[in-house]
Amino acid sequence: MSERQQQIQFLKTLICREESRECQAIRDRIHRAEREERYLRRIIFLLSVLMFLSIAGLCYATVLWPEYFRDRSQLLLKLSCSLGLASLICLLVFTGYWVWHRKLLNGRYSDCGRLIVTTDRSHSGPD
Repeated sequence: MSERQQQIQFLKTLICREESRECQAIRDRIHRAEREERYLRRIIFLLSVLMFLSIAGLCYATVLWPEYFRDRSQLLLKLSCSLGLASLICLLVFTGYWVWHRKLLNGRYSDCGRLIVTTDRSHSGPD
């Protein structure tokens, strides 16, 4: 487990101890954002596999099927190129969205840390 994951787990443990409405709202937002991040990582993985399969198909056809590129009207050639290009475009878009979403999730963790500090100060009373 990385240091970042340990810090996040520590924040989650601390926020789970609080029963206020604000803590519950932050827990729900963090849970939703983490679930969406997992979905995005899965989508990025699947798009990467699809793109590499398309590239592998084109490489296979280039090496082992030389007549493949001579006839430009072949459906298989058009399909493979279209699939590879579409996968690349979607991969770039989803990766950008994942980076933006990751920044959003880091902001949620910061909110969680601030809430823990303020609730700890309110529980301990004035110094």
